[in-house]
Amino acid sequence: MTPIAFICPNLSENCLGRTLLLAQLAADNSVVRMVGPQLGSNIWAPATTAGIPIDALRIKGTWELPRASRWLRQRLRGHRVVVTKPLATSLGLTVAAGVRPSEMLLDNDDWELGLHASHGASGMGGRLAAFAKPKAFNTWVSTWAIERTLGRFQNVTVSSEFLQERFGGTILPHVRDTDVLNPDRVSTPAAKHKLGLDDRVWVGFVGTPRSHKGVEDLVDAIASLRDASAPGLLLAGADPTDQFAERLLPDLRARLPRERLAILPPFPFNELVNVLSAVDIVCLPSRDEPGARGQMPAKLFDAMAMGRGLIVTTVNGMPDVLGGAGLVVNPGDVAGLRGALERLSKDGDLRRDLGMRARQRAVDRYSFRAGRAILNPKLARLSGVFCP
Repeated sequence: MTPIAFICPNLSENCLGRTLLLAQLAADNSVVRMVGPQLGSNIWAPATTAGIPIDALRIKGTWELPRASRWLRQRLRGHRVVVTKPLATSLGLTVAAGVRPSEMLLDNDDWELGLHASHGASGMGGRLAAFAKPKAFNTWVSTWAIERTLGRFQNVTVSSEFLQERFGGTILPHVRDTDVLNPDRVSTPAAKHKLGLDDRVWVGFVGTPRSHKGVEDLVDAIASLRDASAPGLLLAGADPTDQFAERLLPDLRARLPRERLAILPPFPFNELVNVLSAVDIVCLPSRDEPGARGQMPAKLFDAMAMGRGLIVTTVNGMPDVLGGAGLVVNPGDVAGLRGALERLSKDGDLRRDLGMRARQRAVDRYSFRAGRAILNPKLARLSGVFCP
């Protein structure tokens, strides 16, 4: 069987999560590895214990991209090629290495220009200035230019209906291994004890905090609950050196008493079962802005598989994925979010009922079995590149 190389735009950040998912789906009947540039000092921590080989090239500036494309060409020889994200450091490098659009599978799980609209430089002057910086890789300008070429790619998967409407392709959701992510593996009291949490109801936000994900709305809502039964907040996956986290964490510590707040840095995937078992409610309060509209949170599927009580907003198709197995509020509605948190934290029977329904929906629709049924026919179209 021809091996498969899964190309990630940055092995140092959470974009590696989608690359890892695709590699895990293919690993049941193929030799796989993840390949790409490492733009930070370390490989993204959650992937380091996943058991999929990682082949990284550390690069520090755009002047190294020609060397990176030559390095990538050598790594891809004789491999089938899957590229995650239409970015300069993944799709751009792969095309520069000589792989034609017809020879690859392109996977897109975010609207990258939407993320730039939420977090990037504003105005054409600011965008051009960012593009000119020698250490700026995936800028608005390069991303815009690459997005204009996506009509040339026919073997495409996307993670949501929003992206399918925009770019075409076949929807491959953020499926999960529902045998591994199983609430029967760890009891909630044992998981709380392991993380040093007390026996109150805990609300979890798991993943990289960003403003478009509505973390500040969650903080506002949970800080306004002050009675004796008020839930705690577990922020799991926050890198304290990240610029957004550097602003968020001091405010969070000032507004919540110590006994109602727990913060975990990025953790390996093999700890995810314990982290999710420790929380009673998972909240994904995405805001209605460009960065959120095209981004289906992978953590929604984690929480569903683990049978957690869920609260989501009406953004990016989350209510459709959840299918009634959770509470839904409007984006930016802090009062509505507070009400949903209060209701779910005080009604254990409702939490358990919604959690069981979410778990069953994950098993039926968003398991590895379902994902492989979508991905394998796409992989079957590929052959090894640069072969004699």
